[in-house]
Amino acid sequence: MFTKDEIQGIIPPLATPFTEAGDLDEPAFTREIGVMVEAGVHGLVVGGGTGEGYALSSDELARLITIAVGAVRGRIPVIAGVLTTSTRDAIRRGQLAKEAGAQAVLVAPTVYGGIPSQDRLCTYYEDVWRSVRLPLLIYNILPQTPVTPGVVARLVDLEGVVGIKESLGGSLDTLQELVHTFGARLAVVCGLDQMLFPAFVLGACASISSINTLLPQDSVSLWQAVQRADLEAARTLHQKFSVANRMLGRENWIVHLKTAIGLQGRTAGFPRRPFTAASSEERDRIAAVLADLGVLGSAHARS
Repeated sequence: MFTKDEIQGIIPPLATPFTEAGDLDEPAFTREIGVMVEAGVHGLVVGGGTGEGYALSSDELARLITIAVGAVRGRIPVIAGVLTTSTRDAIRRGQLAKEAGAQAVLVAPTVYGGIPSQDRLCTYYEDVWRSVRLPLLIYNILPQTPVTPGVVARLVDLEGVVGIKESLGGSLDTLQELVHTFGARLAVVCGLDQMLFPAFVLGACASISSINTLLPQDSVSLWQAVQRADLEAARTLHQKFSVANRMLGRENWIVHLKTAIGLQGRTAGFPRRPFTAASSEERDRIAAVLADLGVLGSAHARS
């Protein structure tokens, strides 16, 4: 069975390319997997927040996992994102992910219906594990429903829980607390784009972050720099990531991310509505930042 020790390094949450009509662009998705493997990443997440997992049907998620598992051919693990609104649908997605060959699931709290109590949040994760029986990472993404260290303390003994991705529901402080308290028993993963360098120094064992998707090779280089204690190289890459993260912003973030991927000569496709393609002004602004960072694709470079 997939264990916490297999969660290491850079694990990009793949973008999901859509056609302009809103359908899956499977050839583009397969090409993105190739980009990631060539960059030397250590795993992939399919259908996470960066992959617009909230906008995918359960069958689409299963199809993407099938493609990813076939493309990586066992070289790196494939983790399925589960972002949904009910326990029933989370279980359905997890079961389909398991059938498609995913090694683990990354499960966010349900996104609507109010804020569940700690008891109900724990029951949610217990129900998903017992019905799916696939190693589970907690996805602490929702500020309104944070999976606090206190909740993690109640879930750490659940057989199937192998890790936690600390993202917008947490902070660098809570990540440090998780590493200190549970790091020997759980994989503590950083999902905060602007905090990868300090998170690795503090002991986070991996990153699942959109900056990994945008700049996979640089992400691998940052991980390697920290492992060999080359702090100067790591600081330089951290500054590059900070600039890129400010470029993405919060408003229309998925639009900006997909545009930035495309401007590097890759194919992230269209976002799924209600999001639409970037305006010419947005494209120009993003292209200027990418040019300054040295990652603008040659087809888009200005003479």
